[in-house]
Amino acid sequence: VDEADQAAADKAEAALEALEEAQDRAEDAEKEADAAEAAQEEAEQAAAIAEKKEARAEAAQETEEEAAEKAEDKAEKQADAAEERAEKAEAAEEKAKDALEAAQEKAEDKVDAAQDKA
Repeated sequence: VDEADQAAADKAEAALEALEEAQDRAEDAEKEADAAEAAQEEAEQAAAIAEKKEARAEAAQETEEEAAEKAEDKAEKQADAAEERAEKAEAAEEKAKDALEAAQEKAEDKVDAAQDKA
């Protein structure tokens, strides 16, 4: 009977040790799961930050493109206005030349008339 009791005690002790080992493994697995979950959360946060940065970069690029377009439009308007002013100046110059020629012709006519009288 002692041998049977001893064998039962040994089995119970072995079962307890196996249970403790299983509990240790379960705790380790739980720690690994927690660590994996924390790593996943960090990865998600990093992805969210990267997404926000990308959105800001896109917005900045759009703003830069809009500013470039506005500057280009402004430059075109200024060039058009300068061209218009140049055309008006050219027309005024032509008028002035015509007026000068007309005045010269009148003066010549007057000189001719004066000479004819004399």
